[in-house]
Amino acid sequence: MIYNKFMGGVDLMDSLIAFYRLNIRYKKWYHRIFFHFLDNAVVISWLLCRKDCELSKVSQKDQLNLLQFKAEISACLFH
Repeated sequence: MIYNKFMGGVDLMDSLIAFYRLNIRYKKWYHRIFFHFLDNAVVISWLLCRKDCELSKVSQKDQLNLLQFKAEISACLFH
């Protein structure tokens, strides 16, 4: 019963990561772990950005969705 009560955050994180996960097979096990933690960091950053937008009263249509957020991060990294 306690397990199910606090499982919502983990299920949400797993489902958000699964939306746009890279489906690349890595030969080294540590590559898979690194990219999993990178996906975690991006999703957590997006959730914090959404919370900040809600506190700043930014309209829902002006907020970035997860795919747009990932695209913005990759565009910034390539410049």
